[in-house]
Amino acid sequence: MSFGGGGGGQQDWTAANISKDVSRDIWETYKEDYTQWENDMIAAATDTSTDMNESDTNVHESVNSSFRQGDNAFSMANARMGVSIDVNDQAVLDRSSNLEMTMAKADSLNRGRSKVNDRALQLMAGGVNAKNGMG
Repeated sequence: MSFGGGGGGQQDWTAANISKDVSRDIWETYKEDYTQWENDMIAAATDTSTDMNESDTNVHESVNSSFRQGDNAFSMANARMGVSIDVNDQAVLDRSSNLEMTMAKADSLNRGRSKVNDRALQLMAGGVNAKNGMG
């Protein structure tokens, strides 16, 4: 670092010029040492595609499993009581179950995506608590 700013023979050692040179040097050092790291951190905080995909997969698996278990429990309860369901009633139950499963998936996907986006915003704002992941 050269203080004084001037390029010729005489150096200007005023406080303003020294401060300017020091500030310029600090800024250049920051850009060289930290800008790439900062950009990587911003990219990591804002790229939610991996978290979204993982959340979506978990939702589909969980909802499918839950409804499958419910259907099995319903069938077993009917079998224990000796109740049989005719084809038309079974079709109505299937449509109702499929509609409920679709609504449960949509709701869970929306809530999961909202949580992922909230977490990304908290990461960018520095509000993430290491204990539970939320600030």
